[in-house]
Amino acid sequence: MSILTKLGEKAVGLNWYAIGLKLALLGILITATWMQATKHCELKHERQRTEQAQRQVDEVVKRVPEVQQQARDSIKRQQRIEDSGRKLDEATKANPSGSCNSSDDQ
Repeated sequence: MSILTKLGEKAVGLNWYAIGLKLALLGILITATWMQATKHCELKHERQRTEQAQRQVDEVVKRVPEVQQQARDSIKRQQRIEDSGRKLDEATKANPSGSCNSSDDQ
């Protein structure tokens, strides 16, 4: 007897309904596990993005006073430049010859 004949005789006696049911249950189990793992991974990535965004917000909040101080300093510096320019224009108009008087320095 050949091997194929023996396998054919054994295959007739198998409960194909039970085998199919077990394979379907195995497929459902694998699918459910995959879906749960995917959801867990998505939640983990979302949590990481949220934590990263919170760190960025915290960094910005810490830097706000520093940036505000820089803006105030910049405004003061601009005002000093404008005042110096105005004083220079006034001095130039007061002394159009451009010569300096050493007595004014004292």
